[in-house]
Amino acid sequence: MAFQMFVDVENADWNTVVYTDQTDLDLNMDDYVRVRGEVLGSLEGENALGGSITAPTVQASKVSTVSAGQAVDPATEVRDINRTVGSGGFNVTLQKIEFGEESTRAYVTLTNNTDYSASFYTFDAQIVQGSTQVDYLEDSYAYYDEEPQEELSPGVRTEGVIAFGPVDPEQPFQMKLPWTSNNYNVNTRPVVFQITP
Repeated sequence: MAFQMFVDVENADWNTVVYTDQTDLDLNMDDYVRVRGEVLGSLEGENALGGSITAPTVQASKVSTVSAGQAVDPATEVRDINRTVGSGGFNVTLQKIEFGEESTRAYVTLTNNTDYSASFYTFDAQIVQGSTQVDYLEDSYAYYDEEPQEELSPGVRTEGVIAFGPVDPEQPFQMKLPWTSNNYNVNTRPVVFQITP
């Protein structure tokens, strides 16, 4: 099997051709992978527009899929949390946190256990560490991890990744995840996780 990939993820550059003997790979367009292998040489050819291209070739000993965040900003530390916190019937399970140099990624599951539709907007989420507020990190054009859905009908569950700016994993912090209910008589409070090293 062979596939073509960009090694420079952020700039969609360093076109590379990878050969692998792994037959169980289920790769799709826009997947992110980590490749371990040996450089064989280079391949010359033509692109779809008739221009000539040259790309290095790699014989992979191992290919594994990774999240977009891990491809762009590999985690220096991963902390498994697996804790659920609720507020008025709106529950958030924080599965894990990945700490990278440029971002902090929270893997969450949201469940609306109320009788009304609820809304959760990633751009309202924030981390407070000491006297510093770390806001939601706008998606870079270069990569995208699936975020949780914003509008949840009663009984609906959604999973995704919320990316924040960098946080010091050696210091405690608070993660605040505000939500709202379509029942305007309900005074909602943010779901809050206290994270300690």
